[in-house]
Amino acid sequence: VLDSAMAKVVTDGRVAGMTTLLARHGKVVQFKTYGKKDLESGATMDKDTIVRIYSMTKPLTGVAMMILFEQGKWHLDDPVTRFVPEFKNLRVMTGLDDKGNMITVPVDRPPTMREVMSHTAGFGYGLGDKHPVDKMFRERKVLAANGLQDLVTRVSDIPLLFQPGTQWSYSVAVDIQGYIVEKITGQTLGDFMAANIFKPLKMTDTAFFTGPEKASRLATLYVGNP
Repeated sequence: VLDSAMAKVVTDGRVAGMTTLLARHGKVVQFKTYGKKDLESGATMDKDTIVRIYSMTKPLTGVAMMILFEQGKWHLDDPVTRFVPEFKNLRVMTGLDDKGNMITVPVDRPPTMREVMSHTAGFGYGLGDKHPVDKMFRERKVLAANGLQDLVTRVSDIPLLFQPGTQWSYSVAVDIQGYIVEKITGQTLGDFMAANIFKPLKMTDTAFFTGPEKASRLATLYVGNP
């Protein structure tokens, strides 16, 4: 059933190719590939094909943060400004005036690390464009920032959606966590993950870049036809 279902996803054109691995009680029961890693060349999806994991980077960033938590490098009730002083003047949007301009007030207090870790700090994201704060994230091209320092700089003068700790909203907070990892360790996020997560777990093909020696194994990126 798994075979036919996954094969149909490929033949229906929903994806170019995929890999499945089924394990139970610590043993690999089945490891299969389907379709192509590149449609133009016809190269098949192989068991060692490298694919982009996108937001699955976020739980890895969480692991990095919790390694540092266990080392006592930060605490849940620390203000985020302890690590990101750029956020010392955050404001909160409370509405729009008659001309459609944002009305803002200062934050009651800086967001805590607990809130940054749980999407309750009030930051926007820019995945949608309905809320004025998210529109500003898109206008400032926050998610196209040139590195984490640039991202934090762009976020620092965009108002929060709400006062810290009062609501939940999926946000740019995990990118901010990545920046905090770099500030605490003095390493790039990629180097810290490599030394403390990927190397100990023998995740030899996981990184932010393949390097030239592995580039040919990278699956071509496709998007759905809008």
